[in-house]
Amino acid sequence: MRNKGVQVTAANEMHNTTRPDGLTVNVYADAGSLGPLRRGSKSVKYNPLQWGIVGSIDRGPSILLIRKAAMDRLNDRSKPPVTIGSVSTDRAQDAMTLFGAEALGWNIKFVLGYPSSNQIYLAFERGEIDMFGSGTDDIIARFLKGGAAVPLAAEVARPDYPDVPTYEQVLGNKKPTGTMWKAYRTWGGGNAVDKYFATPPKTPADILRILRVSFVQTGKDPEFRKTANDTLGGGFVTISGEETFECIEGSLNIPADVHDLVRKLRAKYGLPQVSKMK
Repeated sequence: MRNKGVQVTAANEMHNTTRPDGLTVNVYADAGSLGPLRRGSKSVKYNPLQWGIVGSIDRGPSILLIRKAAMDRLNDRSKPPVTIGSVSTDRAQDAMTLFGAEALGWNIKFVLGYPSSNQIYLAFERGEIDMFGSGTDDIIARFLKGGAAVPLAAEVARPDYPDVPTYEQVLGNKKPTGTMWKAYRTWGGGNAVDKYFATPPKTPADILRILRVSFVQTGKDPEFRKTANDTLGGGFVTISGEETFECIEGSLNIPADVHDLVRKLRAKYGLPQVSKMK
């Protein structure tokens, strides 16, 4: 499920009405399902910590890409702002951009309303936006190959892109500290997951165990990996259900001062405080 509003609706339904018989396994994105929880959305009627977490897939850390022709505007606020397209405003690239504006004075403006990442890519090709982020190797390679985009920063180091500086390297001695840095880590779900698989609350332990083992074994299967590479890119990894649960739990335990700062920053940059149901 790629659309944020649809994910909240589906999560509400799975949590409250779906039978925990192991026959229903939903797939969610961090930004679309955990993001609304981190922001305290009133639309949320679910708790992922009560779900049966089967496992997750990580497609790789995000790289922030910027239009080459827009680079001269990024650090010059006398010029039109560099526009970044956003689906949920909760992703790592959103966090890097906003905190780059706070720490480095980046001249940016968020463009909202895109229903999916594919629409973001089309918007960049049409010239509607100047910047976006992705962790998918095929997408990154596609836009770098044409020369219109250049890499600005990677969420963390990526061995497949050794020449791209990490976000912390870009920040340098202006890297935020204390509550501000915790807010950055919280914003993009720094301790959370990419795409995770879950069953309804009260799924029997023996069924969940079978699903978790099957998930791990499938992730090692050569035929599956060959097929999945076409969609996920060659850098994806599978993460066990136990580890995924710990990541989700960590991403949802947010101190009050961090939560308050995030809300203030969202208001400052004109970003929605809560998810909107469709």
